[in-house]
Amino acid sequence: MGVKEDRLRKAAAKLGFRLVKKPVTGLNVNSLTWEIFLLVGMCIRDLKKRTHRAAILKAALDPRLDKILDKHFKGDKRKAFDNPQHKRWTEKTVSYDILSEGVFKRYKLVEREYSKKFNSQVFKVLFDPDYFPPKKPDGTYQTTYGPRRKRKK
Repeated sequence: MGVKEDRLRKAAAKLGFRLVKKPVTGLNVNSLTWEIFLLVGMCIRDLKKRTHRAAILKAALDPRLDKILDKHFKGDKRKAFDNPQHKRWTEKTVSYDILSEGVFKRYKLVEREYSKKFNSQVFKVLFDPDYFPPKKPDGTYQTTYGPRRKRKK
């Protein structure tokens, strides 16, 4: 505690008030988004061809994802991620690297949580040496990447 804080507490006690420290808000290390974000980061190191989809798919197939799923999902919701039933595709939506319902559900979860922090453009800026971000109409480069934050009114 600092001297100013002690003085404030004494002054508040004389007036009949009590000072309360607000908890620091920020990144929750135990959140699902943060754990999946770290998992994808660990999976990117092993990739030869670094693409947004390849990183997400590798994380969805990673055995470390099971521990994360066990921590955040229970019962029938957890069992849905291990469903071995063959995934039915239409001709328009076929994807040959995702074969089962469980892998598809894992892929969509990782994609949804990872895309909260990263999108494909940010991924290209970081990992593709030949990629340059799009230019604005005035000729300068775009400086904001990733999902746009909603402004509070």
